[in-house]
Amino acid sequence: MSLHEDEHGPCPFTWGDRIDHPKFGFGKVVSEPIECSGPIADPSHPGGFRIGAKGWSMDIEWEDEARGTTSMGSNFLTVVERPDAKGEAYWANEYEKILKKVQLDRSRTAEALARAFRDKRDDRLDASAIRERLLQEKANLEALLNFLDADEAGEHH
Repeated sequence: MSLHEDEHGPCPFTWGDRIDHPKFGFGKVVSEPIECSGPIADPSHPGGFRIGAKGWSMDIEWEDEARGTTSMGSNFLTVVERPDAKGEAYWANEYEKILKKVQLDRSRTAEALARAFRDKRDDRLDASAIRERLLQEKANLEALLNFLDADEAGEHH
């Protein structure tokens, strides 16, 4: 599991964590943490404030169903449990990230191939650059296939 990092160190939260909030109770992290920045009190800077990392923001699905899913800052949350099982939404998100890389590589390669033959533009790619793109596309496609193999083997639960 890779943790996100900010200037204060790794994010203590990851998708699927069960969390506690002093006012709202228990919930589950249902998105990737996003670094937040904003004004921080700092008397050494003009005006007494500076802009900097303030923590992490993520979507929380609360156990109180009436509350719904809300975005919440990490300063108010405590990790209660980090289950091994991530859930359907987590794995669907991971698959989409890999699939987007494959699709982007494929479209870039197709565009380069379409312009490769006797194109006089300066940004035209030569055959060696196209080979490099194909190797990158192949690596990402291999990662996608490995993900699917792991899913079929029951590793994504």
